[in-house]
Amino acid sequence: MLRLQKKRILISLLFVLIILIVGIISFVKYGSYNQKNIFSDISECYALDDLKVDDKPLVDKYIRDLPYINSYTYKLNYDSHVFKIYAYEFENMEDAKKYYLAVKGHTAEREYEYNMSGGTFGTELIVRNGANIYRIDAGGAFAYTDIMRHLNSIFTVIIHE
Repeated sequence: MLRLQKKRILISLLFVLIILIVGIISFVKYGSYNQKNIFSDISECYALDDLKVDDKPLVDKYIRDLPYINSYTYKLNYDSHVFKIYAYEFENMEDAKKYYLAVKGHTAEREYEYNMSGGTFGTELIVRNGANIYRIDAGGAFAYTDIMRHLNSIFTVIIHE
């Protein structure tokens, strides 16, 4: 009985150690990638067309009845990282802020805002500039960094460096 209990403790400690090592490697290898860009016009998203998993636009539970001018909502695969992007051009900043509020539960009184949440196993980012907004749902830290570097090479408006 004592031997079985020691095995369980050892296995638990090994599991915790592995999680810590993965977290440390994630941070050392990818660091903290803070740059956030956004499109000036939603047509910039069309550069992502060759990454589409399929041509069917995604359904966004947060858009509800908010009117928007244009959208780009697809599941994409970049360098074996599958992620979802929901990008919108709204008529005005107030509608974009309503969408941001629906996603995050709060909004700011300025021209732009962004919020990233998640970590090693899943990451969500939302970025708004004026009436333009996008959010991504990505895998963990490895995927997020690679995806953001690619998106930032396409999107022309720098929000945060």
